[in-house]
Amino acid sequence: MTLAATAALAAVITALACAIPGTFVVLRGRSMVVDAMGHAMLPGVVIGYLVTGDLRSPLLIVGGAIAAITAVLCIESLARRRNVTGDAALGIVYPALFSIGVLLLSTRARHTHLDVNTVLVGDFNLAVLPQWQVGGSVLGSRYLWEVGTVCLVNVLFAWWFRKRLVASAFDPETAELLGLHPRRITLAAMTLTAFTVTVAFQGAGALLVLALVVVPPAVGQLLSDCIRTMMIATITTAVIGALLGFQLAYWCNAPTSAGMAVVFGVLCVLAAGIVQMRRWRMRQRASSERASLEGMADDRVASGLVLTERTTASASRQPQPKGHAGRLHPVARAFSHPKS
Repeated sequence: MTLAATAALAAVITALACAIPGTFVVLRGRSMVVDAMGHAMLPGVVIGYLVTGDLRSPLLIVGGAIAAITAVLCIESLARRRNVTGDAALGIVYPALFSIGVLLLSTRARHTHLDVNTVLVGDFNLAVLPQWQVGGSVLGSRYLWEVGTVCLVNVLFAWWFRKRLVASAFDPETAELLGLHPRRITLAAMTLTAFTVTVAFQGAGALLVLALVVVPPAVGQLLSDCIRTMMIATITTAVIGALLGFQLAYWCNAPTSAGMAVVFGVLCVLAAGIVQMRRWRMRQRASSERASLEGMADDRVASGLVLTERTTASASRQPQPKGHAGRLHPVARAFSHPKS
């Protein structure tokens, strides 16, 4: 394949790998935790490079994932305190970890091609360049193998534990009572999300990976009312947004992840417009049905009044029976004609 085709395929697989765990992150209302992961993994990646001295070492991914999970655990620990809210915990943890990563990158890894712009924004064209060689044979882009493996693991995990994930997302208390262990499944899901964010940052960057994780599930949530249709809409949005965003980036000569983020934002606005249109149509239909019901009620009342008037008029015109004309009750007749 050409470089453009390989980069486009990498963009699609990355969007799918991020959107699948992002569905349950959005359902739990923890979208900004992904942003914390995207920032907090940087010191882990830099430390992994300083330990190995090889940018292609898998320890970079492991170090970034450990740093991201550490950030999540720190945020959860601070959020449990009464004096610290969840938003404040986010503001405390991930800027500090991200700053540590920037300092390490600027001082200890200054002479490497770990460029700050590439780390922040990402570039799929550069991410797919390193090739995976085994025994002298080239097996293809290393990034494609990495993100493809992560995407496959996310699909299998979401399919196998779908009931526990849904129960933990909607009602963790009931899931705990049913023995579904929502804390364990949530920790496993956040661990997979951390590994996904760490792998995807090579192409999407630390800043824009949030759009890949959050926006497709948000669009699916707007357009659906059940988990199955939400997953279908999420996957469709991820594929369409990746392809259109990649093409937009080529037209504008801009980073591919930035083009994808712009397209995802446009798709989210369109989804919100569709939802508003549906609600407007439902209101119009409800008002028309209410007007028709009121009209039917008025017709029934009017017909009842007419029927009552006709019945009264017919009763007043009805003649009295001849055999009973002038007949009085014997007691009344006795009092009306007393005996002399």
